[in-house]
Amino acid sequence: MRFVALAVVVALGLALAGQDSAADLSDCPKMGPGNADSVERCTRSLEGRAIERYQMKQFDLVVETCEQAIHLSPRRHLCYFLRGSARLEEGDPDGAIEDYNRVIALKPTSDEAFFNRGQAYSTKRAPDRAIPDYDRAIELRPQVANYYYGRGRAYDSQGQIARAIQDFDQAILLAPDEAQFRFRRGLAYRKSGDLRRAIQDYDQAIALKPDFARAYLCRGDAYRELGDETRAQQDYEQAIKQDPSLESE
Repeated sequence: MRFVALAVVVALGLALAGQDSAADLSDCPKMGPGNADSVERCTRSLEGRAIERYQMKQFDLVVETCEQAIHLSPRRHLCYFLRGSARLEEGDPDGAIEDYNRVIALKPTSDEAFFNRGQAYSTKRAPDRAIPDYDRAIELRPQVANYYYGRGRAYDSQGQIARAIQDFDQAILLAPDEAQFRFRRGLAYRKSGDLRRAIQDYDQAIALKPDFARAYLCRGDAYRELGDETRAQQDYEQAIKQDPSLESE
């Protein structure tokens, strides 16, 4: 499942890199809201630490650190976003949705929060809840390929294949070198019965990512459906070569 936390975290980490982080973090849990300057410094230090821990994939520690920051500064949206993203990574979409709700309440123009909440709903297999969030993310920032890709997958899960293909088209237009986008459009074309166009997308996905085992597997399936057993077997062999675990499928 793709979501935008990592890119946002990296950007925020760069933004915070030059800021004062001299606060004694050991005092942060004991600090109250009375000293505004100290609370501000401490909160920023905690945010910086949460970003570092996110980049290190220490998601449980991200949650812990963000809870300290939120206790000090409950009106700052950053740590709700980070905590929500960590919860999503840890397989807690409900907790993530709660945090993204808070981000959106504090910053209604956060396209990242709308998209990630959509991803959380998709994780819960609730495309009807996810699609309005993808719509809003796209409305706020229409040049992000992943937003169309996420909505396309949601449409696909609903059986709205034509709409899914339209969104995959737009994702590919914005990010033509992304093999996964072409692969997913190939899957959608196969569902629609257009095996030739599916194979064309698998071809392009493999050209972009020659070790894309599942693309070989699905292209093999498409060739088999067309009655080309020779090419199907060649693709199955290549798929297993790239990923031996596929032999059991």
